[in-house]
Amino acid sequence: VPEGVSVEAMDDELSVTVSSAVKSGCQFDVKVTAENGQSKTFEILIVDETGVAIEGFDDLLVPSVGESSAQYSYCAVVVGSDGKPMTTRNAVIEVEQSSVPSGVTVEKRGGSEVVFIVTPSAGNASIIVNATSEMNPEYKAKKVIKLSERYVAKVEITSGAESIVISDSEDEKIQYTAQVYDQMETDMKLEHCKWIVSPTVSGVVMDENSGVMTVTPQAVDGTITVRASSKSDETVYAEMEVVLSYT
Repeated sequence: VPEGVSVEAMDDELSVTVSSAVKSGCQFDVKVTAENGQSKTFEILIVDETGVAIEGFDDLLVPSVGESSAQYSYCAVVVGSDGKPMTTRNAVIEVEQSSVPSGVTVEKRGGSEVVFIVTPSAGNASIIVNATSEMNPEYKAKKVIKLSERYVAKVEITSGAESIVISDSEDEKIQYTAQVYDQMETDMKLEHCKWIVSPTVSGVVMDENSGVMTVTPQAVDGTITVRASSKSDETVYAEMEVVLSYT
């Protein structure tokens, strides 16, 4: 045990007291033995405060019209010399109110956490958040959070057959589904896709709204491409190759 560190064992608890004279980086091992003789050794590392960080997204997205408000949480933490948050030290977080646009509400939850509630009426802005260590006020952090409109960034086809056997006597109906994601890869539940098949072939009909493809006995074997594109931005799409074959 390093000088300046005292360790006291009390039944199933271990109390470690570290004086201010102990240097960061000191470490020692503690061996714990159970009544059945099994033991385990733990390494304890002495760390000191080296800075402050603000945890949370770099970007906030404005919900689309018709969507519920979105909530984003930010926390100020004290960082130790091991690069990890120190649970025994606190930092204070503050929001520069002049940087908060209309349509955004700020809720303070204790001294180290704030929550932004963003409504669809909010506009583009840059919100500034500051944090300061309670014990060492010289340690500070600043985060500029970009508030921007949500837009379609990706479409993914999530279900549907990649190979279809053409029936001799009846139509085959195959359901295709897709999900639309924004720039933070969050599912945009109010967004819908337009479905098409290429090339246009006899005996294959795709419902552009529902994603149900009908393959009739008149279809011919070969490969077609199923495309799902965002209705709000048709330049964003996903494709799947589908093989048609006879029995």
